[in-house]
Amino acid sequence: SDVTLEEGKRKMRYNILGQHSMDINGQRIREQDLAHPNRRGWVILLYLILHKAPVDQLSMAAELWPDESEKSARANIRQAIYRLHSDLAVYHDAKVIDVKSGMLELLDDVHIVTDAEEMESLYLKAKSTATSDEKAAILKKAFELYQGRLFELGELDMGSWLIPYTTHYNQVFIDITRELLSMLGHSRDYHRVIEYASRALSLEPGSQDAYYWISIAAEATGNSMMKDRYDQMAREELAEEEYQKVQHLLEIRTHPTE
Repeated sequence: SDVTLEEGKRKMRYNILGQHSMDINGQRIREQDLAHPNRRGWVILLYLILHKAPVDQLSMAAELWPDESEKSARANIRQAIYRLHSDLAVYHDAKVIDVKSGMLELLDDVHIVTDAEEMESLYLKAKSTATSDEKAAILKKAFELYQGRLFELGELDMGSWLIPYTTHYNQVFIDITRELLSMLGHSRDYHRVIEYASRALSLEPGSQDAYYWISIAAEATGNSMMKDRYDQMAREELAEEEYQKVQHLLEIRTHPTE
């Protein structure tokens, strides 16, 4: 079950990579599927989870909705939280956000985990795992959690505060991809290299490691059309310096003694 009683706390999962959703009692709730989508409520919850601390609602409003008066901001925040709790109440009876003296915080009786935190946690676990098979399995699990950029559906409306978090989790995914493709490539599992590299590039078309390894795998499996296609994609997606770096690494691999 996605919600468990752990030390007296209810546990739910907020999926914030790609299109946001919530997993509660085995059911997935997508904001865009609700009868009356409530973007502000989901954004407030995201803001609290990423900041990992109580926040002043007017400071948050100034960052997220700078054009609103203090009075309007307070009323809109209160309404958004009420609607969020109403939407979630269909699936469980615990509230998630508390409003006290102008401060917002996550309630103690609910433990909310995110796919982003789990992805990073798995990556750190993989880095400290000695056994190759176990390490590859953990990296694959972490890779599967990345469904796109942080809060993809609302990213453009959020202002600059989200950028450091987006950049951080994007880098974690790129690091996971690098480690996984390197392991698969060095064990010559080229069909898996192609599978994971192509998926990585569909999510993050700027991944230099994915272009490097898919070129090697396409060459090794005799798939010249694939190699040409991804070379063209690399030319379009990478900066000239990045593209030349990938080409240089491929050249070194092809002619290591020159």
